[in-house]
Amino acid sequence: SPPHLTLFTNSSTLHFGDIQDKVKNFEIVLAKLDVATQADYMRTNRPHKLCPENSKIIDSLIHLRKKMTSNKLVIQCLMLNSHHEQYFPNFNDKNIEKLAYAIKKIKPNEVQIYSLARIPAEYFVFSIDEKQNNQIKNVFNRIIDNKNIEISYF
Repeated sequence: SPPHLTLFTNSSTLHFGDIQDKVKNFEIVLAKLDVATQADYMRTNRPHKLCPENSKIIDSLIHLRKKMTSNKLVIQCLMLNSHHEQYFPNFNDKNIEKLAYAIKKIKPNEVQIYSLARIPAEYFVFSIDEKQNNQIKNVFNRIIDNKNIEISYF
């Protein structure tokens, strides 16, 4: 099959209407959403001060999905673990559960759970393992409860 016109985004500018109007035309949009709480957002993503709050990013993904009637929205979730006592990773029960509820509202075509594949910028973070990936997938499947949303992990 021919290649698809695809956009990969960190989702931080999707709250702008003019950007959504352009993004909705891509055949596939791969949108990052690693967290669902503001505290996890600040720790994990370390957003620029002008970036919107995490709840606004989630709302913008919900609105974008409604505009993408015939195109595909994929949510990508990068999950991390940590050796450091002061760094609470996004691989935590509260974040995973809230992330599942956010994804349920967004209603993407697909969710891709993945972890680190190369040496990270911070020495204290590391990849989640297959068992932890399965844990996340099970929580997502239970909460999202939508057979039309494909949930996979890498």
